[in-house]
Amino acid sequence: MNGVENKKLPFHEAIINKIRHYDPSDTGTILDLIESVEITEGHDEIIAAILERWGENWFWKERVEKVAANILEQKETVKSAARTTDRKAAALMIVIQKMIARYQNQHAGNTDEGMFRLFEKAKVIKWAENDAQLQAAIAGL
Repeated sequence: MNGVENKKLPFHEAIINKIRHYDPSDTGTILDLIESVEITEGHDEIIAAILERWGENWFWKERVEKVAANILEQKETVKSAARTTDRKAAALMIVIQKMIARYQNQHAGNTDEGMFRLFEKAKVIKWAENDAQLQAAIAGL
């Protein structure tokens, strides 16, 4: 490859590049592609690129509005899924906390070393206050 490696981009970055450097005959194809895929990130950036490129074009106005609405719908779906995941993680931490308390009450300090280590790891998960801390705690498992 002549010493140059092709870097793979996340979809939202690739499509934004395509929108900014497009052949006008590709407009319909680009909008079709955007509508046909699941977009998991970069929603606002894609919409901004679409509006920058075609927002003032009366011929594409209806189509652009439809595509932008579709992207906003997907953005809300992603947010909803993240909230569900957060609630599940919080519930799991509560269960772990109760398991730890119950085990400690039943064994009154007679915890073997391996179980003690698991309790300590569970505490780190329980006290995680944000996603970064939770990810670090999970990585420590």
